[in-house]
Amino acid sequence: MQIAFLGVVMGMSGVFMAVLFKRRQSMGVLQLRRVSVKMFAVLFGSLLIIMVFLPLVETANASSAGVIWGSRSTGAPNGFNSYSWRKTDREFGNQSSVQNYLSNNCFISANGYAGFPSIEVNKAAILYQAQYLSSNYDHVSVVDFDHGVIGYLGTVPSSNIPSGEAHYMFEDDWGTVVGSISSNYNDFSHGVFDADVYDVFPAGKVNFAFINTCLSANIWNLGQGFSSSGNPLSLPFAFTHRMTDYVPSGSTATTMSVNGYTTPDAFPQCYIGFPYGSAALEQKIPYDNGSPQWYQWVIFFFYKALNDNVSVKGALNWASDMQWSGKDFGTSCLYTGFSAAWPMWKIVNGQPEEVVEPVTNCTLVVYGNSNICLRNFVAPHMVTWPSVSSTWSGAVGSAVNFNVYSVDSYGHRIRYIFDWGDGTQTVTGYTTAGVSVSVPHVWSTSGLYNVRVYAQCENGVSSSWSPNYGVVIGNLYWLEIDTSTNQVNRPYVNVWVDGVWVGISPLYCLVSEGWHSVEVDEDVDCWEFVEMSDGYANGVNRPIYSDTQLNAIYFGW
Repeated sequence: MQIAFLGVVMGMSGVFMAVLFKRRQSMGVLQLRRVSVKMFAVLFGSLLIIMVFLPLVETANASSAGVIWGSRSTGAPNGFNSYSWRKTDREFGNQSSVQNYLSNNCFISANGYAGFPSIEVNKAAILYQAQYLSSNYDHVSVVDFDHGVIGYLGTVPSSNIPSGEAHYMFEDDWGTVVGSISSNYNDFSHGVFDADVYDVFPAGKVNFAFINTCLSANIWNLGQGFSSSGNPLSLPFAFTHRMTDYVPSGSTATTMSVNGYTTPDAFPQCYIGFPYGSAALEQKIPYDNGSPQWYQWVIFFFYKALNDNVSVKGALNWASDMQWSGKDFGTSCLYTGFSAAWPMWKIVNGQPEEVVEPVTNCTLVVYGNSNICLRNFVAPHMVTWPSVSSTWSGAVGSAVNFNVYSVDSYGHRIRYIFDWGDGTQTVTGYTTAGVSVSVPHVWSTSGLYNVRVYAQCENGVSSSWSPNYGVVIGNLYWLEIDTSTNQVNRPYVNVWVDGVWVGISPLYCLVSEGWHSVEVDEDVDCWEFVEMSDGYANGVNRPIYSDTQLNAIYFGW
């Protein structure tokens, strides 16, 4: 990379001198000066662009890329003892050291990665790099060491998000709290928000993310998915395009496991972050004098995950055992709780002083699938079974809309096949993975219909069927059918509604308003049928226009 940069500089310098020499022969002195200044500005601007985006010109045969971001909070300069009053020089030094280590020893071609250390870059460069990596690599691993908070993207002039709508974000090199230690303000144009991340990383592109910022894994304070104005919400959702919730281990659902350490899902994607306070690289965990520093655990984790053929879960356990002998990740203070601390400079009694204000009950969480291996990562081609939302009810003859989306591990376009439970199906066209599609359906008769759907990518890979979703069409009422007798015991009998067997009593079933036949067994062992509690004969139609309870009365011998 250094040789390439030197070559570009020399080449541009040569072009610059050649132009000057040629112009000197045909122009006067005044004209020459004007062209010289103009040409110098163009070439100097080009060199600046190359310097900013130089990491992205690295060539590699890898199908995966690893990008490492970090910031110095340069918008909050410190005029007395440190580079920035929001981060100590020790923190920035550790950040640089960890980035260099990961770039030179972990995210390397031998491990299947093209590595891109991108320290000291601002928001525009971060988003450009993310788009570049998304366009040129099958999968991307993201690491970030920074401050992360809740901010307001809508206050940035170029944003179309409502100004009062809060969003999660991490900061760029400049930071979102700028100015002196005694006079500072928010500048959210330097926050990389969830809505920004969602747009630059397509669904399935980020296979692994380690976001070392406060609230990077928070899905509760503001929620997740989409805000009321339709904008992406939460960083896990922004990076993965998947909602986070409790799912069974090995699930192939679009929903991502909220505890990917103990109950990992099956999709090849893992997100690691902090729901509340994050650990500064220089701090000791669980924040006492006898504990190792956080940066040591981070190096152990990435060394194991990318240099040995172990899973993310194995690397979590190994790094924890190295730091707290005899403990795996699940028994370590990272999982059970620690105090997060970011040393900063503040004015105390009129004098600058380094202050530490620990935040208690912090944890490091794992979402998704910790069974993936990062070394020479190759994702199996999978399509998640779709997430579906709807009103789940409607009127006869009126369309009911179903919003559905799924994720393909290689980002292929997806179509959806619906079984409406009425003998018909709908096959949609292919659409972008991770983007919700609205599909309507009309039922011609009232009833309870079981709707299910599966997704299929344009290469032919399909998900499994989703679970059945019950949809109520028309006015439906609960019909409860049980038995009673002249004895202490009672019989359990077969029940048919409208000629269809619905089960063994006692039971509930939904029926539309109107007339329905109800039939039960006439004789069962020592029980003889006597009558139905509503006075209608066994097996004939009776009116049902509200929730109804029926007893089949028997005489016992």
